[in-house]
Amino acid sequence: KTIKRFTSSTTGNSPANGVAVDNKGRIVVAGFAYINSTQQYDFVVARYLSDGRTLDTSFNSTGIATYDYNSPYGKDDVAYAVAVDSQNRIIVVGSTPKSPTIGTNLDFAIVRFSEDGITKEASSAQISYYPNPYDDVAYTVTIDRSDRPVVGGRGYFGFNYDFGLARFTSTSPLSQDNTDRKSTRLNSSHR
Repeated sequence: KTIKRFTSSTTGNSPANGVAVDNKGRIVVAGFAYINSTQQYDFVVARYLSDGRTLDTSFNSTGIATYDYNSPYGKDDVAYAVAVDSQNRIIVVGSTPKSPTIGTNLDFAIVRFSEDGITKEASSAQISYYPNPYDDVAYTVTIDRSDRPVVGGRGYFGFNYDFGLARFTSTSPLSQDNTDRKSTRLNSSHR
């Protein structure tokens, strides 16, 4: 039985919201933590060796990496899911604010960490077709056969939140192809 408890050196919560295993058997855990230096919640990733107990110090020299979108609004970045591509790059998705109002006007957020955890690329996407102050939140991610992150979540479309979907590039820089953005409104005809 392997049990590992991550305790951040911060005040506040540090929940893990996603877990994945890379092709070397290393365990990747992603979530968010309150970071004292930024005074907000940021994405956090921890990578463990295959034993599940030992932090992998070949990842960002500590086994842990964080990412702050450094929004001019100084608000929280929240990670909800993680995936690992064929190059062992770690992709973390969630939300980041695009306005100074707490809890509103969020965009899909995606960060790709290199295998060593040093290089970090980030992008965001507005999935909604309506302007501010609506929220787009990424809750899940998978990797397609071409190593492109495919991100799912919710977007605001009129009076409801509906399915939101975006695909991002596998190459640097990480970016969204606006032709690969989709929303689907579900109604009683979809039963």
